[in-house]
Amino acid sequence: MVRKITFNGLGDGCIGTVTLQTNVPPMLMSPEAQAGLETASVEIDDHLSSL
Repeated sequence: MVRKITFNGLGDGCIGTVTLQTNVPPMLMSPEAQAGLETASVEIDDHLSSL
């Protein structure tokens, strides 16, 4: 699996991210795995917004 995360300055002090994943194993494409990824993304957003 390959994950590429690109950070983009939005010009207003905010940063946007784009995540691209390739060669994802089938077990990581289940609804449960996707929910875990969503939870992790929300936690990262919360942390970064507190900086």
